[in-house]
Amino acid sequence: LLSGTTDLQRNMWPSPSLAALHSITHLSLSLRPIHAETFSLSPEYLQSLMMVVVLVLGVGFAVLVLLALFLCVVISFAPPVAMPSHFLRLLTIATAAAALLAAAASVTGNNDFDVGLSALVTSLTALLQLLRLAFEKALSLQRASHNVKTMAMGVATCAHCTGASNSSLCLLLRDSDHVFQKSTAFMDGISTGAPQTQRVLDVLQASTGWHEWAAKLPFFALLITFGAITVGALAGRRNLLIGAQFFSIIVWWMMCAVVSVEFAIAVGVADACLHPIETIKVVLMQLANEGRPEHVDLSTYNTTLFYVESCEYVNPILEPLRAVHRGAHALQSNLTVLHSSSCAAEALRLDGALQAVLNESELQLELLGGCGGGSHIGNLFQKGVSDGLCSSLAAGLVGVFAWQSICGALLLLFAAMLPALWHSHFLPPISCQCPPRHSFVQLMADRTDAEDGTVAAANGDAQQYPSSLPRPQESAAFPDIPRQEPLPMQATSPLVEPLGAQIPRQCSTHEHL
Repeated sequence: LLSGTTDLQRNMWPSPSLAALHSITHLSLSLRPIHAETFSLSPEYLQSLMMVVVLVLGVGFAVLVLLALFLCVVISFAPPVAMPSHFLRLLTIATAAAALLAAAASVTGNNDFDVGLSALVTSLTALLQLLRLAFEKALSLQRASHNVKTMAMGVATCAHCTGASNSSLCLLLRDSDHVFQKSTAFMDGISTGAPQTQRVLDVLQASTGWHEWAAKLPFFALLITFGAITVGALAGRRNLLIGAQFFSIIVWWMMCAVVSVEFAIAVGVADACLHPIETIKVVLMQLANEGRPEHVDLSTYNTTLFYVESCEYVNPILEPLRAVHRGAHALQSNLTVLHSSSCAAEALRLDGALQAVLNESELQLELLGGCGGGSHIGNLFQKGVSDGLCSSLAAGLVGVFAWQSICGALLLLFAAMLPALWHSHFLPPISCQCPPRHSFVQLMADRTDAEDGTVAAANGDAQQYPSSLPRPQESAAFPDIPRQEPLPMQATSPLVEPLGAQIPRQCSTHEHL
């Protein structure tokens, strides 16, 4: 099942998202389009990736200035609203929650990035261990070849192989020095592999350690912003809403920096992973041409393509090893003529030394042999680059970039909605004003009392009160005071009597009842 899934992913490669990123126009520092078929180390191509960062930061800064001007216009010229509606408050909270969820989704994209990076680091670590083991075996092979050289000189002296002797055995004994030289060349070639791989690992780990906090920092910032907006909108706290307003500006600029770098890296990875083998050819050829123009070293170029593409390339590391194996085998085959001579003891010891050389060389050929994608190193390349870098890691980069772009758009949306909340005359806490809840028994009792009062009023009983209305009660603390008739008003002026006569007497509520 896993094998079928992997084959399906390879058949679907390249993914549409990386193909779309690869199709983006690359601009140089002079804003001139450049033709970029694949990733390269040329100054023009690296400048085009830098221009991606600069252009995204420029757009983000322009939006930041517009947002600041919008706030200034709102504060200076826009009249405050009377009271924001509950719907607007809840909509602002929902927008902030959506931005928080988008930031959380970008963190899951970082998990894919970690999976791909782990696969790449694991493959490079396995390659480093393989090269270190090969170097240890190369040291053993060189020591065995040195023993062959020393013993061959003794056998040549015993067999009277002088300078004028041209027998095949004497020629092979003289070629033992050639076997030693080839083993030394093999050791020198394999000795550079482990340090180079270690440098790649160090650079890779040092240059990707920032990605985790770059993906998680917007999430924590938006979590704080969401909490402030939620409490401020529900509880009517203007200070929290204003703080969230200005904090959102800082978060926006921070996200512009993260998204710009993510975008540039995603474009570079898309260019590299569209055709990984072609990318390796371009990069290795550029590295080979960095030295002296009259002496271009293609050893790394040929060795790499021998393992990852085709057996047609000559492997400069394995050629000395194969020469050692051929020389040792030829010398061992011709030692049989000395087994019955006076040099049999020396020949027997030389035969043992030659067998040790053959064993070491066969182990090395088994360890480093194979070509194309079927070799051990080719399988490591498939797991680290094709499945790790160009699959999981690339998907993580695209995921973080896409989700944080959505998060930035939602951030701008609720930042534009916040002034409608804090720029208002009245911002009370959200509360539900519901009528008092009565039980069914109380409602029936009130209805019965109301009916009794209606019947009593119809019968002319003015003193009958419904039970639901307040009844006058006597109190010991406040005794009844007898009502006194108003004294007749004395006319002291001709205007008083007509005025007093015109004023009607105001009856109290008790008298009406």
